[in-house]
Amino acid sequence: MDEEKKVSPFRPVSLWAFFGNLIILVLGVFLLFWHQQSLPPKIPLWFSQPWGESRLSDPAFLWLLPLLIAFFLVVNNGWAKFLEKNHPQLALLLVWTSFLIAIVCFFPLYRIILAVI
Repeated sequence: MDEEKKVSPFRPVSLWAFFGNLIILVLGVFLLFWHQQSLPPKIPLWFSQPWGESRLSDPAFLWLLPLLIAFFLVVNNGWAKFLEKNHPQLALLLVWTSFLIAIVCFFPLYRIILAVI
């Protein structure tokens, strides 16, 4: 009689990836709150635009990066939880991809704030 393990729906697929995401998200939000008053009225954010005024943006748009981290954290962990039973490798790939996305979003945020302060 093989009893199936009961898995909590609130337990993340990978604790390391989940907490890594949370740490990066909290660092990004803290960084923005800490330097919010010292940011200039225009910051370089849209690097895909041609050189000049079109690259500049309001500092409020920097909040898109932590929001993107939070979005992928929730969506990828939700899908991973859904796929964990039948496709555990795909579930792990999803949560570690969200961790990679968090790193890729945090470093430009850090570099932009470092460059304008």
